Amino acid sequence: MGWLFPSVVAAFCSTIVFALTYLYLYRAEGEKYFGIWTISWSVYSLRFLCVLLILSFGPNTFLQLGTQLSPLISSLFLVLGTAWWIERKVHPLFWIASFLIGVWIVMAHFLKFSFWITTIPTFFFLGGVYIWTGVVIIRFSFQAAFARHIAGWVFIL
Repeated sequence: MGWLFPSVVAAFCSTIVFALTYLYLYRAEGEKYFGIWTISWSVYSLRFLCVLLILSFGPNTFLQLGTQLSPLISSLFLVLGTAWWIERKVHPLFWIASFLIGVWIVMAHFLKFSFWITTIPTFFFLGGVYIWTGVVIIRFSFQAAFARHIAGWVFIL
C-alpha cells in the first residue's frame, strides 16, 4: 500500500477543510451558493472515504460505485452553486450529460468494464466543469482582478 493510504487521507482531510470553509462562509454570509458549494465539497470527500474503506476492508459494489458517483454528484452541486452565484440557470444539456454519465458508471461497473473505460467519461466531464467554473469566476467575480484570476485559474489548471 505504501504511500497510497496516507495520500488518500490527506486528500480526504483537504476536502473536509474545503467543506468546512464553505460551511463557515455560508453561516457567516447566508448566501445560498456557499451552502451548495458546502454540499459539493462534502460529497466529493465521500469519494476519498470510500477509497479509504476499500483500502482497509476490500472492494465491494457500494464502495466502488461511491468512488465513481461521488465526483459526478459533487460536480452537479459545484455547477448549481456557481450558476446560483451568477444568477443564471444551469443549461439542460448539463443535466442530461450528468444523467447519462451516471447511468454509464453503473452500467460499466456491473458489466465489469475496465477502470479506464468506466472513468474516462466522468473525468472529461469533471474537467469541463472545473474549466467552466474557473472561466465563470474570472468573468463574473466581483473580487479584485488578482484574486479573481488566481481563484479562476486554480479551477482551470
